[in-house]
Amino acid sequence: MGGESGLSLLNNVCGVGLFGFLAIMHLDWRWLIGALFFGGPVQWLIRLLARIDPQYSEVHARAIAQPVMLEPHGLADVTPRRLKKLIVR
Repeated sequence: MGGESGLSLLNNVCGVGLFGFLAIMHLDWRWLIGALFFGGPVQWLIRLLARIDPQYSEVHARAIAQPVMLEPHGLADVTPRRLKKLIVR
């Protein structure tokens, strides 16, 4: 499959399988266009996401579900200091 297993399985079973089944049952070539769309460009995008991050959809969904937790620092009104140069030329 080449991409994330969950997304690829969902795409192949629901997308390609459903459209392929409808094409066979109705004997209509227009349903094959949908099957080719889900089998080609959509599967390519899933592989592209997996190349960026193998667990992209799982991590992204978990990040949306959880609120952002930041440590309190108590320096809301203080401007940041400039760091000293460690390497002098």
